[in-house]
Amino acid sequence: MNQENPGWGAEAEQIAANFLIAHGYTVRERNWRPRNSHLEVDIITQEDNVMVFVEVKARKDDSVDPADAVDS
Repeated sequence: MNQENPGWGAEAEQIAANFLIAHGYTVRERNWRPRNSHLEVDIITQEDNVMVFVEVKARKDDSVDPADAVDS
């Protein structure tokens, strides 16, 4: 989440969810966490028989590639 604007992460997740819904996906879960874990899946969505797990990475600074924030 962007430290300068903590609400930006939630706003970006909502934008992503709206995009998925507009493209025919059904959102099944938001901010899902396995029991006793610090891990989180931002959005779990489905289209037909396919489940899609979405990690939202949002940056307001175009010079930073959001993919650089994802690790193994």
